[in-house]
Amino acid sequence: MKFSALLLLVMVLSFVPVAQAESVGRVASEQGGVSVEAPTSWTSRAVEDPMLLVLTDPKNQYAIVVFREPKADMGVADLKEYFEFKLEKISGAWQDAKLDQAQAGDVNGKPARWVGGTATMVDPKGIKIPSRVVLAAVEGPEYYYLLLMTVRASAGANAEAVFPQILKSFQAP
Repeated sequence: MKFSALLLLVMVLSFVPVAQAESVGRVASEQGGVSVEAPTSWTSRAVEDPMLLVLTDPKNQYAIVVFREPKADMGVADLKEYFEFKLEKISGAWQDAKLDQAQAGDVNGKPARWVGGTATMVDPKGIKIPSRVVLAAVEGPEYYYLLLMTVRASAGANAEAVFPQILKSFQAP
């Protein structure tokens, strides 16, 4: 499946505020050895390479998608270049994107870069979906991991507050 088709899938799956009292559990991919902590009411969906994990909430307002790409196949010098390449490619599919300044740090000891903001996604029927988005890239020894997290703006104020905890919980080989 091509990356643009996968991005379209993410936009269609876009994501109800998570109740703070809701329990959280670790969800692992069937392949690739990645995992995140997410509300236990969220479900994972079957995926195809290069996707490793797709999670959505019961009302399909939240979506978390994790991709894996071999570093050797990317033709980029480092994590920063990979992140900027992916950000340009993905944000080009968004309308009215307003992104914060990108951040750099680490996620569970692995180098990472991420950015959040707002964007309007357009589903296959042409319906515009105002959303909050976070795009993060994490570098492993052999792979780059890309996390795309979206929540529909209609989910309410601060609905994206769950994203930093999910990113912080990300584990990869």
